[in-house]
This record gives sequence, C-alpha cells and structure tokens, in this order.
Amino acid sequence: MFQERIMRTYVESSATAASLVSSPKHSYSESEIWRMVILDRRSFWDTGYMVFMSHDTRREEMRNFFRHAFLKARTIEGVNALINSPPHELKRLKNFLRRYRLRMVNPPLQLH
Repeated sequence: MFQERIMRTYVESSATAASLVSSPKHSYSESEIWRMVILDRRSFWDTGYMVFMSHDTRREEMRNFFRHAFLKARTIEGVNALINSPPHELKRLKNFLRRYRLRMVNPPLQLH
C-alpha cells in the first residue's frame, strides 16, 4: 500500500514536470523588459525581477537591460530611480546585481 502510494505520487509528479517542460514559455527580450519597466513606469521588482526569477529571460538580456540603464542614469542611485524602485531598495538592487553577476565593474560612459 505504502509503496503503491509512493509510486503513484512519483508518476503524477513526473507527468506534471513533463507538461511544464513541454509547454513553450515566452522568453522576454531586453527591449520588452525596458518597455515594461522604463516606458510603462512599472516597478522593476514587480516585472523585470519576476521575469528573471521565473527563468523567462536570459542573464544576457538582463545584463543588457542594466547596461542601457547605466548609460542613461550614470550611477547606481540613478538606475535605482530609473527602474521605479524606492530609495530604500538600493541595497536590494546592489545585492541582486552582485548575486546574479549582472553588475559591471566599469559601467560604460556616455560620450557627448
């Protein structure tokens, strides 16, 4: 009885996992994340962060997003404001960039 229940649970969980893998997911591009966060003025933590954490975008897309944000804002504080994040979330942003290897050692400078 016990082994039968374990086997049934294993088969059900395998079927669920297979359906998740086989269902196509939308992969968000850097420009789509930019539109959601910057142009539509949504919070990065409610949109871009959730997209990244649910594996709906690649690390390179997120890295490009922050590269363009640094070009526009020039400082980490400016980027925090640009992504519609409150000032007290600055440390969270820094930790996120460091943890997922998204920060740049020398952000690109905008030349005029």
